[in-house]
Amino acid sequence: MIARTDLVRHRTKFFKLEIYNENVLEHSPKEISQACSTTWRAAMLDTNWQELYKAALFELNPHEMLTRIDAARHAIAQQESSADITERERRKLADARSILSTLSRVASSEVDRVA
Repeated sequence: MIARTDLVRHRTKFFKLEIYNENVLEHSPKEISQACSTTWRAAMLDTNWQELYKAALFELNPHEMLTRIDAARHAIAQQESSADITERERRKLADARSILSTLSRVASSEVDRVA
């Protein structure tokens, strides 16, 4: 049996343990798998848009920058459609979208100037 202090110490986001009549009850493996899978997908989407966003910001070739901006915008749209997104994340995504729009205008004018 796990002591109550150990229970508090070992509590995590995915493995919520509850004491009921001095017995430890755990969530089913299926519930744990679903929670992990959902969180993993959200983390991957979050990482994906941020990496694509950074790649667009640091691209020096205007033609390539426009391609990277499109990829970042698509990843941001996917992240925004996620059900478990916080208000803070929504603001970060909106800021990134705004910066990408400005960057797109600058890159487009540079492409037009060179052509």
